[in-house]
Order: sequence, then C-alpha cells, then structure tokens
Amino acid sequence: MKLFKRKKPNNIFELPIDKAALYDACILSTLFHLVGELKDPIFSYEQSWNDNHYHRINDEGRGTITFLDDGFIAAFRFEGSRRLREEFDIEKKLKEMPEKYREIAESETLQYLLEDVDGVVQPSITTFIWNINGKTYSFDDLTTFQTESAELIMPHISNEKDIMNYWIEYHEDLDKNELDFVNTLWNFYKKNKSFKGLKLSISDLPNSYQDDGLREFVETLNELGIQHDIKLPEKVKKPLKKRIEQTNIKYDYLYLNRYCAYMTILYASKRDLFPHNIKLEWKENCFYISNVTTTIILCFQGLTYIGACLTHHSYTNRKEIPDYIMDSIHSDKCFTSIIAKQNYPSILYFWCNFNVDSEVPFNEWEQSDIELVKWFLGFKDEVKPKLQKKEQECFESIVEKYIKLDILMSIIQHTVVESIEKRYLKLNKSDISDVDFDEQVLSQINIMLVK
Repeated sequence: MKLFKRKKPNNIFELPIDKAALYDACILSTLFHLVGELKDPIFSYEQSWNDNHYHRINDEGRGTITFLDDGFIAAFRFEGSRRLREEFDIEKKLKEMPEKYREIAESETLQYLLEDVDGVVQPSITTFIWNINGKTYSFDDLTTFQTESAELIMPHISNEKDIMNYWIEYHEDLDKNELDFVNTLWNFYKKNKSFKGLKLSISDLPNSYQDDGLREFVETLNELGIQHDIKLPEKVKKPLKKRIEQTNIKYDYLYLNRYCAYMTILYASKRDLFPHNIKLEWKENCFYISNVTTTIILCFQGLTYIGACLTHHSYTNRKEIPDYIMDSIHSDKCFTSIIAKQNYPSILYFWCNFNVDSEVPFNEWEQSDIELVKWFLGFKDEVKPKLQKKEQECFESIVEKYIKLDILMSIIQHTVVESIEKRYLKLNKSDISDVDFDEQVLSQINIMLVK
C-alpha cells in the first residue's frame, strides 16, 4: 500500500488521512490533555477546542484543524521552517482549494495563525491540507508534511493503540486512576460517537487537584460538550496596593538597554546561538522576543520602560499594579498596538520601572516560572562559552559604541517627535570581518554596515 500518490499536473499529493479517524484521534488526545491539565494547569495551552476548531501547540509550532460536515481544513506553522524566511505564497496555493473551502480557510482556520510580518498582520503558515469527498490533499508529500507541520498531527493519524501509547508516554506520570478515567470517557465516546448523556460530578475526578487545574479542567469539559455539575471555587480578590513594592533595582534602564542591544547584535550574527523557535525584532522603541507559546515585549519610554509577557500559560499569581501605572501602559500607542496584534489569552504586565515615588521598579521578573523569561534572563551566561574570544570582543565593542551614542534614546525621541533626527551607528565591515551579520536585523536598532 502506498503512503501517498501524486496527482498531476498540479503537484498535489493525496495523503492517507481519514477525516473520521482524525476527529476521533483529536478527541482521544484531548481526553489525555484533560487529566494532564487537572494537575499541571501550566500546560493547558497545548490543546483546546473552539466549536469545530481544534488547536494544538508544542515547542516546535502550532496548528489548527477546522472540521466540516464533508471534510476538514488544517494549517500549521513550524517555527524552524525555512519557509518562514523564504517566499511561501499562501494565496496562490489556496486557489487550488474548492472555493467554499478557500473561504472557510481564509475567514476561520488561518485567523488562528496570524503573525505580525513587517508591520502587517497576516496568516503565517508552513503547510496546510484539506479533505473533501473522503480524500486528503496537500502540496507536500507525507515526509515533508510531517516536518512542516511540526509533527503536530502525526500522533493523530496512527491506530488507536499507538495513539494511546503516545499520550501515555507523553504524560509519563499518569497513574491508574487517571488512565481509568480517560478510558471511561473514551469508551463512552466510542459507543455513542458523542458525549451526549454523560454527566460528571466532582466525585468522578481521578485525583486531587488545585483550583487552577480544576478551572482548566472544567473549561476543557465545556469545550468538549461534556455536562457536569462541578462548581468552581471563587477567586480571592487581592487588595489593591497603594504603592509599588520595593524590589531589586538590578534591571534599570541602562542595564536593560545594553542587554537588549547585546542580544540583538548576537541575533544578527550568523551564528547558531538561538533556539530555532526564537524570534527577535524591534518595532520602533519596543523590543519583542517570542517562542511558540510566549512573547516578551519591552517598551522603552525616556529613561523608563514597561515590560509585558503574553502567554498561553495559566498564570494567576500576579500582583495588582497601581492605576496610574496602568494608565501609562495603555497610553503608549506603540506598546498597546503590538499587544493588540498578539493572539494570546493571558497578558501579564510584570516588569515596570518608573521615575515615581520611591523610583523602585514593580518587578515580578525574577520570580517568573515562564520558560522564555528564565531563558531570556540567563541568555548571556549561557551563550558566553559558545563564543570565540575575537567574537566576544567584537560584540562587546559594538555594544559600547551603541550605548555611548545613546541611539535607543534617539529612536524613542523620534517616535514622539518626528522632526528629531535618529542617530545611527556606522560600522566599517573591515573592522568586524571576524563576524558575518544580518544587516536587516541590525538596521532595526539603527546600526549600519559600511565599506
């Protein structure tokens, strides 16, 4: 039996993916996710449903499958794909779809995979497939599709036993009670092809849980259409703080300016120093770094800055921020516009430094359990052993010149008053011949290479 066959002349492949089997596999995967998030709610972002749309995220990418009465549409983005750095003409490829499917893809499926590309919010994907009349089509053969979909769908196109084993291994600490719970729900679904008639109560839960885990658990039950009479505990309202709590002022404006410049210069160097799923860029006075699940934004204003973390993680241990600080956050158009373009359910303003009252920053930075934050803070120590001495000296020299010219401040001032001229750091290519740089990345922070 062939894994796929090629249709001519349109270079379209037919893949062995059955709609009914795929839908059932997504349900089974969600049941494992259900028990997993009950005790580890921090991973609740990995799978979800929104009506007929199924979403999956892992460390390599994200994807959405839209199930229709007569087929499905699925689109994926693999963060390590060369297609994100090359021309990938989505519009041209979508034209091969039936018109009805193309309209649904554009208005629904692809809306879950938007990215800000050079200031334009648009779908950003590396592969997609569609199923019609019982057949599934792709522009990629199965092997390429596997890679370009970040393998998000591959566990779902195996047989039931293999899918079970995959998720048991993935959730390696599931106990007998939890596995029995999954099997009970799965057997009910297989018999009825729905969860209609099933109703859960708090006593049905397999093990102990925390409040956050129960909230995520109930949300997934609702997404699956499983009835229940589980009452959620009331959230405790924290009293408003009149003043900013005093914390370590290690991350002042100058330190952060230098740190972000250093990180950008290393990102521009054509060295393999960053994980492939990390994206770094500047938008005027805002520094932006992200992986698949989380985005950090730092917005510089004068000699102050605001930080935000946008994440799919369940993060509830946040402090109250005084109203006058929140007003300053929302008054920054560049900062708020960037946040508005991100498709994240949770926004945490956690890192603010203002020249007010005690002049001490509001800071949850070092206490964060979010992986991207921890990686960001430890980046310089992690990367230093990987650099040759000449490279290290080259990078440090560029940063010193950058800070001395106070280029970031000129960018900030130009953002507010366009008549103020931006300053540029011009580097002679012959002076930095030991390192090969991406000039486009350097240009984002006003560094120019000249002969």
